[in-house]
Amino acid sequence: MEETTIKIIFFILLIAINLVRFYYQYKFKSENLFVLKKGKESLSVVIFYVLFAVPSLLYVFTNTIDSLNFNFPVIVRFLGMVAIAISFWLFISTHRTLGKNFSAILTIKKDHKLIQEGPYKRVRHPMYTAIYFIIYGFFLLSSNLLIGILPFISFSYLYFSRVKQEEEMMLKKFGKEYEKYMKRTGRLIPKI
Repeated sequence: MEETTIKIIFFILLIAINLVRFYYQYKFKSENLFVLKKGKESLSVVIFYVLFAVPSLLYVFTNTIDSLNFNFPVIVRFLGMVAIAISFWLFISTHRTLGKNFSAILTIKKDHKLIQEGPYKRVRHPMYTAIYFIIYGFFLLSSNLLIGILPFISFSYLYFSRVKQEEEMMLKKFGKEYEKYMKRTGRLIPKI
């Protein structure tokens, strides 16, 4: 498979994922009970988007970062597409399951419900799981170190700066019900 073809596939998948995210952000805007709007959280989201978008666009439209290519075999790059496809399904499924509870910022909505079905049946944060695997898939597909490292580090910073606060908000809203949910589920992968 030629590099140009891979770059086109990469770009199409990148656009598709962002369209899903923007669609759900637009569709489910509503009034919030309380919102955690800290500079650190907002900054971590911006940093992640920039450190994912810039290397991705450099990879697709220039040869600037080609020196950081690993030249993975076609089968590895194909596995990257498979990882993205599976993660994309989880990403969409998570958005659909959350429905009007979805928000890109840390917030509890007026009619917020504790979702425990679909991807949330065994994992508390399947959206984060999907994004980690999407990043991994794009790394394999692009075969580029920069696309592997920058999005992973910036998303890990975002994840670790948010997840504890997110769970504290859910505990405040749902109390013992959320405590029980936490005991039977894993954060990113199902408990064994």
